[in-house]
Formats: sequence, C-alpha cells, structure tokens
Amino acid sequence: MPGTELLTAPPSARVVVDEEQLRATAEKLVKTLADYTIPEWVDRGDVNYVPVDGEFELLPGVRLVPAPGHTTGSQIVVIETSGAPIVIAGDTAVWFGELDEPGTEGQLLIVSLEPQEVWLSHTHEPWRPGSS
Repeated sequence: MPGTELLTAPPSARVVVDEEQLRATAEKLVKTLADYTIPEWVDRGDVNYVPVDGEFELLPGVRLVPAPGHTTGSQIVVIETSGAPIVIAGDTAVWFGELDEPGTEGQLLIVSLEPQEVWLSHTHEPWRPGSS
C-alpha cells in the first residue's frame, strides 16, 4: 500500500524531520489524532526521529530545505545535479497551477530554485517550468 514505507522501515530507522513539524505532530497526536495522521505510522517507538532546524544536508548534493506554507515545518528535498536541481516537494504544492502561480512562501522558494523538475505527492508526473 503506498505511503506505508515507515511501517516496514528497519528497526531504529532515522527519520530526519523539521523540529517544528515534529512538535506540531506531537501536539496533534494528543489533540486530534484521528483527524491528522495514523498513530501506528508515527508513534512506533522504534523510529529515531532526528529533529533539524533550517536547511540540512542529508548526503552530499541532497538537502532538506524549509518550505513554509502547507503545514508547520514543511520541508522539500533539493537534489543538486550537473544542471538545474530536482525538487521533491511533497504537499508544498498540490497541483501544477500552484507552481505556475505560486502563492505560499514554499511555492515561491521552489520556483526561485529554477528546478528542472518538481515531484508532488498528488501527481504521477513531475512539474516542469513552462510545461503547464
């Protein structure tokens, strides 16, 4: 089932997450768990959450970048290439029109990176500047 990768993550898997996102998730787990997430995916007990503040280099050429707008602590993954970067944006934009006419700080950031392509959570193909 798509989206269950965390369920099959190896024990003690490291999950790098923005500290604001982690804090907001923890608060929502207490207040509105049923409306926000699936507790077994988040609160497994054997996952090592690594909170970060600001940009964070996961590997050389692969970094997490704060992209405010969709949720508190939203991040994007920027992959440097020999040309323009590739961005994994998750829900920073839900459909291509939000990158054609960006309205949030995160969407504006993505466009400012002049990426060759941007992968969104709710699409099967990447957004490419000028393609919509």
